[in-house]
Amino acid sequence: MGYKNCLSFNPRKMGRKAGWCLQNTRLGFGINSGTFATALQDKNNNAAHGTLHALSEYDYETAVPVYIDSVATAEHVGVLDHGVYYSDGRKATLPTSRVFGWGELCDGVRVVNYVKKEVAHNMLIYFKPVKESCVLRSAANKQSSKLAIIPVGVSATVTGFNVVFSNDGYEWVRVNYAGHQGFCQLDTKVYLLTSKDI
Repeated sequence: MGYKNCLSFNPRKMGRKAGWCLQNTRLGFGINSGTFATALQDKNNNAAHGTLHALSEYDYETAVPVYIDSVATAEHVGVLDHGVYYSDGRKATLPTSRVFGWGELCDGVRVVNYVKKEVAHNMLIYFKPVKESCVLRSAANKQSSKLAIIPVGVSATVTGFNVVFSNDGYEWVRVNYAGHQGFCQLDTKVYLLTSKDI
């Protein structure tokens, strides 16, 4: 499962006008007219529609608006384009500690759609703790709430991979276990991925 752009992003078309970050971002997606006056209003619109997501859930195969806590009351918006951050038309360093999240919408217009990614040939992949049990979490980080414990020797079905590495340096895998959809830290020294439920 993941996201796919329904609007392409072109960094060369992104505006560079200081103080106009939402317009600059919108232009990069080819959206000519705006709905909101500020990045804060656009972020709040995503939150109201359930389309604002944590940075840990970002899909590196997409270009999306990313909302930054800035010193300005209107906040800031830039674009994460396949893992590269653009701010006002220029490549920049993403201030990860100040990110509110990323949105499916830019200035009220959808830029990505949620899609279910098929595993090649409909092959199921299983996640299996082999050395220690695994905590199934609500998001791809250790600070998120615990949903369940997957005991050693018990398999869970993999439903997707999160290509964003958390602060601990691990990739996370999305799994379905005992009716819970969640994330497990992918440490191949402790857990096993297999195409067979063994």
